[in-house]
Amino acid sequence: MQVKRKNKEVRSAVILSLSALLFGITIILLFAYVFIPSLLNDAGKRIKNSYAKELYDVTLHQPDKTTSPDASPQPAAAEAFTQPDSEPVVLTPRDSFLTVLETNEEIIGRVSAAPDITYLVTQTDNNKFYLSHGYRQEKSRQGTIFLDYRCDTKLSELSGHYILYGHHMKSGAMFGNLMEYKDEDFFRENRIVRFDTLYEDYRWQIFSAYVTGTDFYFIDTDFADEDEWLSFLRQIQDKSMFHTDAVLSADDVILTLCTCTYEFDDARFVIHARLIK
Repeated sequence: MQVKRKNKEVRSAVILSLSALLFGITIILLFAYVFIPSLLNDAGKRIKNSYAKELYDVTLHQPDKTTSPDASPQPAAAEAFTQPDSEPVVLTPRDSFLTVLETNEEIIGRVSAAPDITYLVTQTDNNKFYLSHGYRQEKSRQGTIFLDYRCDTKLSELSGHYILYGHHMKSGAMFGNLMEYKDEDFFRENRIVRFDTLYEDYRWQIFSAYVTGTDFYFIDTDFADEDEWLSFLRQIQDKSMFHTDAVLSADDVILTLCTCTYEFDDARFVIHARLIK
């Protein structure tokens, strides 16, 4: 009887040990299947964001030289209500941008806004490529911040409407953090944006923020005359979630920041700012 009881106890102990071992293996496999891909994905995002921040910082810490246009006569600035389409002025990029231009010659400036939006800005001949490519022109789910291909920064004076696009990443990367501007207190306390070109630094003051569908053409850059331009300015100001005392005029230069939002299908969150001259 005692031998049988001992054998039974041994079998029970073995079964318990095997059960504990199987439970441990299950937990390990579950962790490997669920958490490791997520951790690797987060690490990849941090590396990409770190690289983007590194590139941005490079443009801030090197000595700048005064922009030196060539000796040829400079064309007059285009009308305020239309995006310039004249021959670009020949300008020399500032020294602080030379290193990043070696990485990607399609970098055309940088943007900074609260909270933690500090990125270089790219531009190519379409509005699709940088939706899915990074600053080294590699395939990238988060893309880059890019300027609308119709906009021209190679001017002696900026004029018209400049539009920046960026993905809404859940991590807050790219233009994900723009969502903070849906809060009125944050909107009123963080109205200054920087959008600098290769040639000059510029400060802009936000006057409008709103959610809209793609049926409203807030990315227009071509206006028949001054009245049409002023009508557009009134529309984008009236759509704002929060009122400001900004009085817009025909010679204002406008900067738009645009990203996806999820209130409804094809929703966009849009911020408009005007150049502080």
